[in-house]
Amino acid sequence: MVNILVTDATGFIGKRLVDRLSKTPTNHIIEEGKAATAFSEKSVDYVYHLADSNTGSASDDCRKNILDTVRILDLCKRTGVRKFIYLSSGAVYDPSARRPWIELSLINPLTKVEPNTPYGIGKKCAEEYVRHMFRRHAILRVSNVYGPGQSPADSTIATIADRIRKDQPFHMFGDGAQTRDYVYVDDVVSAAELCMNRISGTFNVSSGTETSLSHLVDMMYRIAKKEKNVIHEPPVQGELLHSCLSNEWLRNAGWQPRWSLKEGLKFSIRD
Repeated sequence: MVNILVTDATGFIGKRLVDRLSKTPTNHIIEEGKAATAFSEKSVDYVYHLADSNTGSASDDCRKNILDTVRILDLCKRTGVRKFIYLSSGAVYDPSARRPWIELSLINPLTKVEPNTPYGIGKKCAEEYVRHMFRRHAILRVSNVYGPGQSPADSTIATIADRIRKDQPFHMFGDGAQTRDYVYVDDVVSAAELCMNRISGTFNVSSGTETSLSHLVDMMYRIAKKEKNVIHEPPVQGELLHSCLSNEWLRNAGWQPRWSLKEGLKFSIRD
């Protein structure tokens, strides 16, 4: 039996990861409330650390993204955990770098791991602790994840889907030219599952494709077969304008994204 701890197991990604891992009969998922006992008994084999914070507050993000990560890494080292899998973010990259962003700046010096937000700084710092403290590890830098069950507070796609279902207008800030790299939640889960035994190191998890906000809105209203209902607002000062992560390394390691944006949006709107 393989004992696995998933932090934030009841969260948007965590619930789906637990469901996927539980389908393997030899996997046993440790309840978070029993984690302390499992560590004390040295019975934790793998840890998926998904818990994080993106409040915009430097002190809150530092505590959750850095200090809590270091604490659990220390527990893992002292109790003989086999492997530590960390869910990071595309926010670690320099947003002004040439896209798509790839994992190592040594290969593409135009891609820099130089975040400009408290969240991105915290994620970058946590990555460094993972590499320093745990030899057997995998780090997944996830782009803009989406899917059914996601809170409208956490995703533009979830917000638009919520407005469509409620027949309420969607407020679009800026001209809609800003782009994101959207990856479906089940594709993130499949990448995380690969990390147990097949891959180690640092990988982007993404679609590798940029989609503009205006195109996204058009797609979602068209899929829902509803007339577009958008209120245009002034742009948000300091908003990230574009992001896109290369997924070539992860594809070469055996991962393939299963869901197209159109398919994923159908599930998200239907929820």
